Amino acid sequence: MINMNNFKKLQEEQEEQYKDNLLGIKSSIEGNLGVIGIFTGLIETYITKLIQCMINLSGGSSDKLDK
Repeated sequence: MINMNNFKKLQEEQEEQYKDNLLGIKSSIEGNLGVIGIFTGLIETYITKLIQCMINLSGGSSDKLDK
């Protein structure tokens, strides 16, 4: 029973010690996801338009892509 209390104390101490690090990691991940979201939005908007223009310039039809 005494060992369980010691392990719980150790766990609580470690949680307090690493709490700030976890918050920093979480904010970093959220920032990275925001940047990825912006890039995927740009790719979706501009790359598809570029592909449609290249198809039209090569003499093809982009009607199938619009559907």
